[in-house]
Amino acid sequence: MKRSTSTILICVALFLFFFVARFPFQNLRGFIFTTIYKQTGVLVVSEDMYLTFFGWPGIGLRNVTVTLPAQMLGEELEIAAQKVTIRVGIGGLFPPNLSYSVYMGGMKKGGDLFLKLTHLTTKGQQLISVNSYFDADGVHLEQLGFGSGPSDTLSGVLTGDGSLSMDLTDLSKTNGSVRLNIEKLKSPGANLQGIVIPPIHFGTLQAKLGAKNGSVELGQLQWGGNDSDIQGSLTGDLRLGRDIYQSFLNLTALKLKMTDKFRDDPNSATIVSTLDSVDNRTRGTYALKWTQGIDKIAQNFLYALPEKLN
Repeated sequence: MKRSTSTILICVALFLFFFVARFPFQNLRGFIFTTIYKQTGVLVVSEDMYLTFFGWPGIGLRNVTVTLPAQMLGEELEIAAQKVTIRVGIGGLFPPNLSYSVYMGGMKKGGDLFLKLTHLTTKGQQLISVNSYFDADGVHLEQLGFGSGPSDTLSGVLTGDGSLSMDLTDLSKTNGSVRLNIEKLKSPGANLQGIVIPPIHFGTLQAKLGAKNGSVELGQLQWGGNDSDIQGSLTGDLRLGRDIYQSFLNLTALKLKMTDKFRDDPNSATIVSTLDSVDNRTRGTYALKWTQGIDKIAQNFLYALPEKLN
C-alpha cells in the first residue's frame, strides 16, 4: 500500500519528538560537564538538563552552580542561578560565524543576566577579537566577585546594557556603548601604594559610555544620594592604546563632595589628606583634573595624582 508524503512526514516528526523526549539527557549532562571541566577547569553542577527550541535551539539547565577556578580571576568564584539557557546560532554569513549566548535567570543573590558573543576570533587557545552584548536586570554585584575576597567585594544592584566590538590585540580599535545604573553602590577598602581608602558608599551611579575612534567618552557619569559618603561627577575620556597600560586618562573635570562623617572618620585620614594636598579651598569639596598615562598611575600612584581644577 502506498503511503502519502504527509503520513511519512508525520511519522518522522513523531519519531523525532519521542526520541528527544525520551533521550537520557542525565547521562549526556555528566559527559558535557566533565568535558567542560577537563578543558577549562570550570565546574558546572545542575539538577536537570533539557533541550529548548524557542529562538535558536539550545540547552537549558535548572538549579545551576558554576564554579570558576582561581586561575581565571585570582580566586575561586561560584555563581548560582535557577535557570541557565545556552544557545549556539549564526552570528554572520560573510564570513560564516557562530554566535554564543548565555542567559542566567533567577540568580542566587538576585537578578537576571544575558550575554551574547559573536564574531569570535581565536589564535590557538587565545581569544583575539569578539563582539559582545549584555543585558543585566537587578543583578547583585557581590555575586560576581569584584573584589579581593567574599567579604571584601564591590556591591550594588546593576541594571544596564551595552554592546562592544573589541580587538584584544589592539584596544584602540574598540567600538560600542554601555549604559549603567547601579543602586546602593559600595566599594571595598583598598590600599593604593600607601594611600588607604576605606569602604565607600557611593549611593546611585549612572553612566553612559561610548567607545569610538580609539577613545572611550565618559559621558553623564555621576554618583551620590542621601545615603552616600561621597557625591561626585566626572567628564573626560580614556584614550585607548594597544593595551590598557598604553592608554591615557584625560579627566577634564572630577568633582567630589564628602560628608562630614566620612571626612572625620579616622579610617579616611589618608585619602582626605591626599586630596587636601591637591585642593584645600573648601573643606570636603574638591574640583580636580587628571591627565596621566595609565602606566604612570600603575607604577607610582603618589606621583601621578590629579591636579587642582581652576
